[in-house]
Amino acid sequence: MRGCASTPHVSGSLADRSVAVVGHEPWLSELASLLVTGSPAHAARFPLRKGGVIVLTGTPDAGAMTVAAAYPPKTLRRLAK
Repeated sequence: MRGCASTPHVSGSLADRSVAVVGHEPWLSELASLLVTGSPAHAARFPLRKGGVIVLTGTPDAGAMTVAAAYPPKTLRRLAK
């Protein structure tokens, strides 16, 4: 992945923490794909619109996480009211 830290470094530094990652497309979809499927090649399965959120749970390792929730910006705006 372009500009991504190595998976062992990322998983070691994030163990037992809640983390919010902010960035731009296509990098965020590639990261979500790597963490859920084990490959950044499936980024199209994790589309993120500007201001959207994907919640992942599990160990921050390639292929070890699951999608707990996905919120498009419209939903987040409604929740904020």
